[in-house]
Order: sequence, then structure tokens, then C-alpha cells
Amino acid sequence: CCEEAISCCDALTSEVDTIATQIDGIISDIDILDSCCDVQASQINTITTQIDILDSCCDVQASQIDTIVTQIDILDSCCDVLTSQIDVDTSQIDILISCCDVQSSQIDVLETCCEEALSCCDAQDTRIEVLESCCEEFQDLECCLRGLIEDCCRADFIDQVDSDLGKPVSAFDWSFDEQFVVVGLGKCTTSTDLRFAIYSFDGTTLTFVCDGVVPEGDANTNRQITSVRWHPSRNVFALSVTENAGSPEVFIYDPFAGGGCGPAV
Repeated sequence: CCEEAISCCDALTSEVDTIATQIDGIISDIDILDSCCDVQASQINTITTQIDILDSCCDVQASQIDTIVTQIDILDSCCDVLTSQIDVDTSQIDILISCCDVQSSQIDVLETCCEEALSCCDAQDTRIEVLESCCEEFQDLECCLRGLIEDCCRADFIDQVDSDLGKPVSAFDWSFDEQFVVVGLGKCTTSTDLRFAIYSFDGTTLTFVCDGVVPEGDANTNRQITSVRWHPSRNVFALSVTENAGSPEVFIYDPFAGGGCGPAV
């Protein structure tokens, strides 16, 4: 509008110069032009006011744009943080997937073990059924066997030897052919020596054969015969002695050397 007004003014100025000699004729035109100028000035003022309003709106918009830019920067930062967290979550998901694979493998192994255990249980059930069947058969035979078992479990007295020993018995053993018994004797109140005795056995009676003395040790030690063992295939036996202040001792005897209880080997 301003450019149009300026163009009009220039045209009018040119016309004024051109028709300067015709002033009287164009006075009315000048009045009209003055009126037009007033209208144009009013419009220019209105446009100026609108421009000021637009400038104010532009300032507001610029401020809002700055705020939006700041918010966009904040959103970019949040996006970076979220991207980092997503990467971490993705890594954790991969780890969880790996763990799930391991667990699945272990579950497969456990299922295999369970199948084997079930197979073993089935086998045990079969064995239990067999045992139950055997128990039923045994119960049928129980009455018949009861008398025989009672006879087998009864111990009958055969013979004893006590007055000939003179000392407490600490150990004994049978010979390999079950014909003799060797008895290790402990100390009594009237003697400090250790002795042993050999008896023959004919199936019903114990008969004294011979006896012997264990070589003496320190008189102040508490010695004791702890065991006697007959050789599994010869008439030789071993006798062990312990004492409270020394090392244990083992003696080997040939009970029939020289016609009596032979010395220690």
C-alpha cells in the first residue's frame, strides 16, 4: 500500500508540475487527492499498528521456538539415555536367553535322569514284587522251619576248666584242626608273670596238655596278654603282649617242641 501511495504521490507531483499553469482547474482534484491521502495515511497507521502487533507476535513465537529447541535438546538427551538403557537391556536379554538355554539343557538332563530313575524304580518295584513273593513262600515254610531253627540256635554245655587255670583268662583261640585250645592268662594277685595254657579237646572234654611263661619285661610295667592266634595250617601260635610304658610285643610258640610248650621264637 505504501508503494502504491508513493507511486500516486509521484504521479500527482508530476501532474502538479505539468498542470501548474492549470491550478485553478485542478484545485478540486487536489482536494480529492488530499482526501485520498488522509485515507491512505489512516490505512498506513492501521498497517503500522498491525505490523507492531505482528512484531510482538514474532517475539512471542521466537521465545516459544527457543523453548521448543531447549525441549528438543532435552528430548535428544533423554533419547541418548534410553538408547544406552536399551543397549544394556538388550545385553541382559542376551544373557537371559543364554541362561534359559543352559536351563533348558539342564532340564533335558534332569528329564533323562528322571526317566532313568523311573526305570530304576520300575526295576525296584519288580524286585520288591519278587521279594514279596519270596516272603509269602517263606511264611508258608515258617511253621516247618521254626522247630529246626530253634534247635540250631540252642547252645548245649560241653565241658569247662577253671580250677586248673589259677588266673583270669585274657584271650584264647582254637588250633587249625580244632584239636587244641590255647588260653592266655592274666596276672593274679600273688604273681606278676604272664602264663598261657594249652588244652586238648576230643569233642566232649578239655584236657590239660602243657603251659608256659611269657618272657618277663620290666617289673614295674603293667603287662597283659591281649590276644592269641593259632596258625591256620600248623601247630604254631602267636601271642601279643602290651604294656603301659613300652612297645607292644609279639611272641611265637611251638607248643609241642621238645615234648612240651616250647619257648618263644
